[in-house]
Amino acid sequence: MMRPDYRQPFCPLHGHFTVLRHVHKSTCRVLGDTYNERASVDPRVNTYFIEECVVCDGPLIYFVEDDLTDGNAEIDLTRAMMVFPDGGDLPNSVPIEIARYYKRAVASMNSAPDDFAYNVRKGLEAICINKRVGTESEPLVRRIEVLVSQEDLPPLVEKMVQALRKVGNFGAHVSVEPKLMPEHVPAIFLFFNTVIKYVYVLPDEVHRFERYLTEVK
Repeated sequence: MMRPDYRQPFCPLHGHFTVLRHVHKSTCRVLGDTYNERASVDPRVNTYFIEECVVCDGPLIYFVEDDLTDGNAEIDLTRAMMVFPDGGDLPNSVPIEIARYYKRAVASMNSAPDDFAYNVRKGLEAICINKRVGTESEPLVRRIEVLVSQEDLPPLVEKMVQALRKVGNFGAHVSVEPKLMPEHVPAIFLFFNTVIKYVYVLPDEVHRFERYLTEVK
């Protein structure tokens, strides 16, 4: 299997592949242990890359830890971790444990698609726990069936949930070569966002609007 091409990054701001426009690079040297009250200087540096998405002009910030090139190299998406956006922009109606896995997924969507899919799967498990669907010992496929029925999810959304469960298996098992290609990331990201909207965001919006209609009668 050919290794995936990571040179075309994915922009989570609006969910599309993009090209990066470099804006700024900042480095900071790593400090080692102190000796005689003086900090020893490690030859490594940590590097932040501020980029712009040429499609939507949105800002993207990447972090490379222990950059042995002394901060002189161009950004390498196989090592860089996206630190903005970090998934913290989910509505308050989304429980913190689901937002945590969403944030982890977003951070790895460019550098490690298998890890991205695995964190999406963990997000599905967290949704099941939050909604008190089944037990953790039950197969996820069965818990999802109950979740779909309990939350009255449309058939199309059910297909999305099952697809996320299946691709999540890729990241759950050790493989020499990544099984998930970067071109699959946009669809997975769209599906995960849609599931979160149907389970948490839309019900909360409907409830708040119904309360408003009751108050203005």
